[in-house]
Amino acid sequence: MAPELDTSTVKERELSDLERQLFSETDVSSEKESIWQKAGDMARYVSDFYFKPKSFERSGKVYEALGVRKFKKIMFNGDYMNALLRKYNPNHKLIRNEGSAKSWEMFTRIYEGIHVGFGSLMLSGMVDRLANGDYDGAAIIAAINTVVNIYPIMLQRYNRARIYKVLDRKQ
Repeated sequence: MAPELDTSTVKERELSDLERQLFSETDVSSEKESIWQKAGDMARYVSDFYFKPKSFERSGKVYEALGVRKFKKIMFNGDYMNALLRKYNPNHKLIRNEGSAKSWEMFTRIYEGIHVGFGSLMLSGMVDRLANGDYDGAAIIAAINTVVNIYPIMLQRYNRARIYKVLDRKQ
């Protein structure tokens, strides 16, 4: 009687050899990765183009002239809140080092993006009111949108320009 061979390991080895040959000839995964990498690169480029402070924003004077510094005082993580936090924790700082500056820069992008989205929704509501002749309603929406979205967007851009200055000095 001939000894029985365990054919499962032989078949597994043959199958994996066959799979390796198949994947080496048609490497679809690297093509997909390349497409996703290109899409990610394009999204990063567009994001950086929008969020990177423009030359007129770098000094912050435009935003200061529009009252953003005063608005900043009363906002969450603004001057008054930070002063209160420092009263209880003298070491409190939002930006302690280069890593926290980069993190905070990312948060400004997120917060600005949220306000741009909601501001766009409110703008569409304002346009709808104008189209229907409700000028008082449109004015109310415009005023609310200015306080709730436009100024926070400007504040995030102002803060981001300041963060870029800090990061530029570190380099």
